[in-house]
Amino acid sequence: MVRPSATIIKKSYKQQKKVGLDITIQTKPQEMAHTTPFEEDQNHHHYSESVASQILNWFQFAWDAEQQFIAPFRQRKVYPGLFWGTFDVSCIIIYNELEDFPDDSKVIERAAFDEHMIEFGFWLGDDTIENPCFFTLPYPFVDGVELEVDDTFPTGSYFNSKMAEYLYEIKSEVSQADTDETIRFLEASCKKSLEYLKWQETQHFFEELKMDKNKK
Repeated sequence: MVRPSATIIKKSYKQQKKVGLDITIQTKPQEMAHTTPFEEDQNHHHYSESVASQILNWFQFAWDAEQQFIAPFRQRKVYPGLFWGTFDVSCIIIYNELEDFPDDSKVIERAAFDEHMIEFGFWLGDDTIENPCFFTLPYPFVDGVELEVDDTFPTGSYFNSKMAEYLYEIKSEVSQADTDETIRFLEASCKKSLEYLKWQETQHFFEELKMDKNKK
């Protein structure tokens, strides 16, 4: 059943109170044409429990794959998290070299992109990407070059020069998605991005820790 925003937010508050959670959020939409607070909004009916459940399953799959990839990585890093602005689950490795964003008028970008990094992420697709998709985005951004995809990548991987990133679309249901193949994509695209960025002394990044692997 699809219900308006007001019904959803009021039910959420009720459930939080029931389990003893005291959570306050900003309910006025930000950066949107409409500004009606959620608890007063009877017009938007986009929420669907079944769709939300599917999205949560995808995000859990993405978080798990990215966590397995980046946890043993021997480099300064940001662990997987949900980025609300772009609604993707991403993690980052960072290199000790400053690289100012070329357009200082863009307040968000000039702070987010100011040193060498590689972002590894997942989002649900959009008007141009039909399927749920993992991506690898090197910064400084790839410009005027088509990065290589070879047999170290899983089938279906490609480089999108317009987006300046590697992409790996998953065309199956989340229950059939392969974590090992996803990690294979992340590792292969990482190594190619390292070559493009010309980072130095990276040989140890993938050296395994002398520890037993975690058991699920």
